[in-house]
Amino acid sequence: MKDIFEPKTYFCCQALPLNSRPTSGILVYPSSDRWNDFGHRTLFVFEVLDDPTPCPRTFRLGFLGKEDEQPATIIQNRMLQQEENYLTIDDLPPFFSLQPSMKDYRSLVLAYGVKKTEAILLSLHDMVATRRKLPVPPWVEEATKSEVFTHSLIRTSDAFFAYYNAKSTLSGLSDEDLHKVSSNFKLKFQLAGFVNSHEFNFKFDTRSLVPKRIAVLVGKNGVGKSRTLNQLIHAALEGGEGLADDKGGRPMISRMIAVCTPGETDATFPDVPKEIDRVNYLRLSALPGERADTTGGQTLPEVILQLARNWDVIGDQHRWEIFESAVSRIIPFDSLRVIPPLRPLSTSVAPSVMAAMGTVDISDLRYGGEQRCLDAARRLDFSGQVVRQLGLHAVPLSSGQLSFLRLAAQLSLHIENGSLLLIDEPETHLHPNLITDLVAMLNKILELSGSIAIVATHSAYLVREVPSSQVHVIREIPDRLIEILTPRLKTFGADVGAISNFIFGDEIVNRLVEEVEQKLRESPDVYKNWREQLRSELSTEAEMYLAQEISGSGEPTE
Repeated sequence: MKDIFEPKTYFCCQALPLNSRPTSGILVYPSSDRWNDFGHRTLFVFEVLDDPTPCPRTFRLGFLGKEDEQPATIIQNRMLQQEENYLTIDDLPPFFSLQPSMKDYRSLVLAYGVKKTEAILLSLHDMVATRRKLPVPPWVEEATKSEVFTHSLIRTSDAFFAYYNAKSTLSGLSDEDLHKVSSNFKLKFQLAGFVNSHEFNFKFDTRSLVPKRIAVLVGKNGVGKSRTLNQLIHAALEGGEGLADDKGGRPMISRMIAVCTPGETDATFPDVPKEIDRVNYLRLSALPGERADTTGGQTLPEVILQLARNWDVIGDQHRWEIFESAVSRIIPFDSLRVIPPLRPLSTSVAPSVMAAMGTVDISDLRYGGEQRCLDAARRLDFSGQVVRQLGLHAVPLSSGQLSFLRLAAQLSLHIENGSLLLIDEPETHLHPNLITDLVAMLNKILELSGSIAIVATHSAYLVREVPSSQVHVIREIPDRLIEILTPRLKTFGADVGAISNFIFGDEIVNRLVEEVEQKLRESPDVYKNWREQLRSELSTEAEMYLAQEISGSGEPTE
């Protein structure tokens, strides 16, 4: 019969030296981080003492019926009455705790397995683990009604999401439910210059056969596409009534990721606050030539190295596998190299020169044994340029390929179960085929992580990758009024020309044809036989439009 792991929990005021701590069990002490939530300082650290090298893990802890006292103060005062260097559960009031995010619960399961993780969390009176046991102890309801729970333990979006969704993770990562993000939420805001409010009702279905994980915003410049993304971020960060789920409550998202793309203006996405408050918010950059992560100043090689050393699992795949699969859609993955920026790479470089320059194969950062990976990491230049080995030479990637690669690397590294992605005009620098690959990559990452995305675009190629129910057309009507419509046209897989005319209201073509019509009117001889002379020059749409205008306008004036 296997031994049952039933750890005893010890409390102290700070981390104890090895010769002063118990030999087994769990040690809990206050975090050195002074952050507080409305005056509540609940950040603590726990260590599993049975580990050969205990790993400190941060979590949140509160005491029942002691909302006017800081948990650290309670422990300190009780320790003054003890002769030992630590306290046990019997020495303290009833307490409860919560891990900060889904990633923390997943990390415990990866490190200790299902049974031992459950034992650890139950010894910490973790709210998720305790609620899995029937009957649920009465103190759980008391804890959920406490101010310290609502104002501190579940104040942030990732902790709130974990409280309601980590239960399935504790059954094993293969049983993790990845579809708990809000499927319906509403956004309302007033934009200066317009009479009425912008009101959106976003609906998603992460399980749908036809992908409904991406909502698309389309409309002319100035109607508020980018401002919608901006207002959504502010509403999530600041709270309030502007953003709510379909029941008027708090939307269920674990983190929010804004991606700065080549078409995005500086004002679209606000900077990340110095102190993250309600929402775990990241602002990333997919701009060629810029540092990849605007929150931490990381270059693309740095992000790739982090991915290579990361063994976290999202869905049923490691983050690195998600990245490799996404990039392989457009570039053979084993052809990618990182070359130091010794000189501009405008032409091909021979292999012998590449070797002398300290080139690193990206695959070597992950595969080939520990020694090979460590050696590749040591030689990696964080300011280096990612290139492609093509035959006997290495050539630079296009701006579109680099944008795609950056986005794939960053999302694979930072995506979390239940994330909301916000992207403004990702189509800049992308060939239409690459737009299709981009949406396929997004859908795959969203599917694996149970996440959703909102994308503002001017591209009919992007619109045809989503069903019409996910398309929100923003239009200005007379008297400075805004209306937001769902197109009647079935957009998924539709003809690009039909989408352009029906959804975008492509007036550019119409204006060009009007110029041709005016010149025809000035040339009566050409006007009478215009089809024969211009048919080879006009698109079918332009010819039909011109024929309609001419048929109802009469003969030209001499």
